[in-house]
Amino acid sequence: MSLFKNAGQSASFFGNSYGYAVFPTIGKAGFGIGGAHGDGRVYEQRKYIGDTKMTQLSIGFQAGAEGFSEIIFFRASVRSTNSPRAISSLVRTSVRW
Repeated sequence: MSLFKNAGQSASFFGNSYGYAVFPTIGKAGFGIGGAHGDGRVYEQRKYIGDTKMTQLSIGFQAGAEGFSEIIFFRASVRSTNSPRAISSLVRTSVRW
């Protein structure tokens, strides 16, 4: 988490978001067909509320492996009530793209 909080571009999002999902390590590998997977933690108004997973499948020209980190921020809006529902849904189900 400190990696994201100390990063210049993403640091300001922590104070302006309703919540966020942090994936410290996502492993990705493939040779023609690839996949990625990572476990994460979900925070609502800076409080830990549960765990989630990210899984990805890809097809196409690719060869190799890599690891990366990812964070997803949920914006709060006076006119929108979608952030709380999106965060609750994220904890109950895995993130899949």
